[in-house]
Amino acid sequence: MPIKAGLAYKFLSKKFENHGRIVNRNAPWFLAFPIFITLLLTTGIQRLKINFSDDTLISEIGIIGKYKSLLTELFPTDYSEFYPEKSVEPLYYGTVIVEPKDKGSVLRSSVFQEITKLDKIIREFTITDEGRWKYEDLCAKNKKRCWRNKILLLQKHMAQIENGTFPLKYPRNDSDDIKEEEYNLVSLGGVAVNNKSEIISARALRLVYILNSRDKTRKRLSRKWQKNFIDNIEKLNFSDINVVKDHSFSYEESKTDILLLSRKYVLYSMLLMVLFVIGTCLSPDFLRSKPWIGILSTVVTGMSVISGIGLLMYLGIAITVTTVIVPFLVLGIGMDDTFIMLSAWMKAEKTKSVEDKMAEMFSETGVSITITSLTNITSFVVGIIFNSVPEFREFCLFMATCLTFDYIYQITFIGACFVYCGKAEEKNLHSLLFLPLKKFSSTVAGRKSLLKNIFCYVQAESTDKNSRCWLISNTWENFIQSLTTNVAKLFVIILYLLYLGFAIWGITKLSFEADLNLNVIGDTYRDRYYRLQKQYYYQYQHRLQFIILEKLDYADPLVQQKVEKTMQTLESDPLIGGSLMTESWLRSYLRFVSDKRISLLFSSYNLTNTDDFIFVLKNFFLRIPEAKRFKNDISFDSNNRDIVASRFFLQTNVTRDGKHFYSQLVKMKRKLDETPLTGIIYNWNFFYFDLVDIIPVTASQTFSVVLAAIFVVCVILLPSYVSILCVLLDIVSAGIGVLGYMSYCNINVNFNSITVFIIVIGFSVDNAAHVSCAYVSSNDTDPNRRLVRAVSLTGIPVIQGCTTTVLALIMNIFLPSPESHDAVIIISISCAIAILHGVLFIPVIMTLLSSIGRNSCKRQNREDENVNDIFPKQKSAPRGVVNLAMKEIDDN
Repeated sequence: MPIKAGLAYKFLSKKFENHGRIVNRNAPWFLAFPIFITLLLTTGIQRLKINFSDDTLISEIGIIGKYKSLLTELFPTDYSEFYPEKSVEPLYYGTVIVEPKDKGSVLRSSVFQEITKLDKIIREFTITDEGRWKYEDLCAKNKKRCWRNKILLLQKHMAQIENGTFPLKYPRNDSDDIKEEEYNLVSLGGVAVNNKSEIISARALRLVYILNSRDKTRKRLSRKWQKNFIDNIEKLNFSDINVVKDHSFSYEESKTDILLLSRKYVLYSMLLMVLFVIGTCLSPDFLRSKPWIGILSTVVTGMSVISGIGLLMYLGIAITVTTVIVPFLVLGIGMDDTFIMLSAWMKAEKTKSVEDKMAEMFSETGVSITITSLTNITSFVVGIIFNSVPEFREFCLFMATCLTFDYIYQITFIGACFVYCGKAEEKNLHSLLFLPLKKFSSTVAGRKSLLKNIFCYVQAESTDKNSRCWLISNTWENFIQSLTTNVAKLFVIILYLLYLGFAIWGITKLSFEADLNLNVIGDTYRDRYYRLQKQYYYQYQHRLQFIILEKLDYADPLVQQKVEKTMQTLESDPLIGGSLMTESWLRSYLRFVSDKRISLLFSSYNLTNTDDFIFVLKNFFLRIPEAKRFKNDISFDSNNRDIVASRFFLQTNVTRDGKHFYSQLVKMKRKLDETPLTGIIYNWNFFYFDLVDIIPVTASQTFSVVLAAIFVVCVILLPSYVSILCVLLDIVSAGIGVLGYMSYCNINVNFNSITVFIIVIGFSVDNAAHVSCAYVSSNDTDPNRRLVRAVSLTGIPVIQGCTTTVLALIMNIFLPSPESHDAVIIISISCAIAILHGVLFIPVIMTLLSSIGRNSCKRQNREDENVNDIFPKQKSAPRGVVNLAMKEIDDN
């Protein structure tokens, strides 16, 4: 005998039945209250805050999140003695890449003259803000001069370079590491060299203009100068060179552009939704159909988004770029409950009063929509608690808040709408226009005009007894009938195994995507800049900081050996371009004190003694001009006696794409972990790699906790082992399917795709919960009749709900953002999988499990477990069984 629904289910079902009666008696209040709350919370939008900074993407458990504050304290940026590679926080800058129009070398007099002219023009760019400010007034300085693009010093040697009498070795022209590089040749891109590493040609040249951002005033002025920089570069035109530009806030600008574009597409999405719900909720029977329920449900999802955002604005929560997708998701997910309630309403007997219909509708669907709402909200609450990325946490907070309002408005506002539409039906009013509508028999209707036949049709009462709900056509009824046959069940199980097999195989093909160029909108100046950078600057692109975060006695020769051995280990890594461009204060210092020309100066010092070592370091070495740049690489304690941290610089080799770069960086970090020193590899731009690092932990942790939370919800509300097992199976199966089939669409695992995957976890339980509730709540004991009832009641709403979700998001495909395109594809995959599970897999599996439970006693002594042992013996449920089940769904 099947396990019946438990106390919690019956208790809530009874409460919702009473709720339906209360809504009927107080419909105006339930209609007015959500409107009042929405209008009240709309005022919170006046406090709208937008935070598009990179800080929202910094994982608290990643390298940047854990060490940024500490490193800022240990190695503060000195804007008076500035070196860009030594910064531990983001810089304010404007940059250009210059390419000859004829695609030749930039190392030509005619081209270089225009480049120097461009540099002069940029330095003259002026902004007005309580005075006039040029680049020289706002720049980061070195030796009391603006940080220079040293590559421009080649201008005086250009004639010699062209005739081959001034060879330049790439990537560095001098080998004495204590002297500053003269020309910074890594500013050249697309470099061709001969067998002596001498430059033959270079296809591009990069100029960088770094600004002082030490305080709020400087940051404001620097930001304004960057905006002026972008605007003015756009106006320049040269005869021999093309110029592409970028600046430090282009990523934020890309986010803003996406936000502005998405506002327009939200309206288009709502229009699509309205047209769809009118088409699906408006049946040919213009008395009993409920088109306004679908239309107002679309409005309610908008109200819930406005209410949720308004409330969070009052609480001081800022909007991030990921929250752009919130309105689309709520618009799609929020409609599901309406379709389930509408299906339950349509199955109620026509002769019942509105109050009885309301009671029956909420009694049958209240627990179901509560489960789906709880599981959706729970998945996002888990994301708030267990995720370490601020942007993702805030996205989950917005989703959880908006879905909470949507649930409340569905059982209040939409419930009141059912009351008014039901009363219109009782008064014989047109369901769309609410005008008086006569009942037409089929014979009378035939004598009316074509327009009246189309727009004023009412199903004849004489055919009511043998009719079906307008949602269930003969084709749909035959499909449900076929599911009760052994052949169909066997086919569904085989189909499920094929689905699961291809999904698991797809998971093995997934790979992590790690690209530092985020949110690059196509055909923009940022896109053009990064395409050219990727083409020409794949070598020597990044400067890495190797930071030792432990107190060491660097005077000890054994410590010096450990440091040197570690440096050599890192330099030998394929990611690093050898030792040529390594910068090590310790190597330079030891070479300095061992120089025979000055070694007599230090003969009275014991450099293996800590005090003497520090004294010579501070009072001799760091004071010579060539070594002053090392001052900010050594952090002393408060007494200036011990070195508590120090850092060294390594130059990356070939890094053609983010994925290759990331995989090489992971391997190098593993090498570092095997060394005896406590250190990290740091570069501010690698915050996205931290996101990739936490993906496996975040996804598995969130999935596990959500699964446990949903299990608790199901145990409380669905105390049937079959329904609980099927809901959990649906979540795991849908999760595997989405991940697996992502790979077939060439979508890699990255921060954005995992964000959408977490959404899918909560979304995937909806249909299984609806089907399980319909299955468990049936009074029949025959599994086939339960299957018929469950699919008849929830099948069409499942398809409608998934379709609305896709329609709500489909307009995002027009956003010029790869992340938006991937989100649409992933959600569409999840909706297709949800339909398969809701209409085929879960109903059949529940039927099989119930059949096994009923027949387990009879099968104990059987040794042969064949298909006939699992499936019921009849080839199909008798037509009478289906008719009896369908009769429960009919409008009698």
